[in-house]
Amino acid sequence: GAEISLQALLAQTNTLSIQSFANLTLNRHRFVDFIDNQTDYSNNELTGVPDKQVNFGLEFQIWKLIYGNFNGTHIGAMPMRDDNSVYSDAYTIFNLKIGVEKSLSRNLSLQFEGGLQNLFDKKHASQILVNAASFGGAAPRYYYPGLPRNGFLSFSLAYSI
Repeated sequence: GAEISLQALLAQTNTLSIQSFANLTLNRHRFVDFIDNQTDYSNNELTGVPDKQVNFGLEFQIWKLIYGNFNGTHIGAMPMRDDNSVYSDAYTIFNLKIGVEKSLSRNLSLQFEGGLQNLFDKKHASQILVNAASFGGAAPRYYYPGLPRNGFLSFSLAYSI
């Protein structure tokens, strides 16, 4: 496999800061010598490992008061059985967060934050079960669904000594 990480400062003034980032992982993991009950899986792609993972986004801060980020994650297809006969679908999800942090005194600060996760409500499998077995004639259950679009709000009051 290979990993690449990039960061760039896109804007920097007294009132505005914007940065971008991207992380890429490429995987080409394979079984070396893997024989199970006389079935040879050698050289097959490693089960449960995506071919690629990408994280990317923008982070900003305005007036040292308002901050946030927009980011995405792409997970590539991955084999779900040792014989590589079943693969998961690739997917990409996006998230958004905006907050306000204000220092009220030397020791006291206030923070409000809100955001949306899975912004575009992408249906995806956040977990897979490799080599899933079936029971009672039912099809194997490989997928555990990821969360649909969801949001959060938070408030904090911090006092430091």
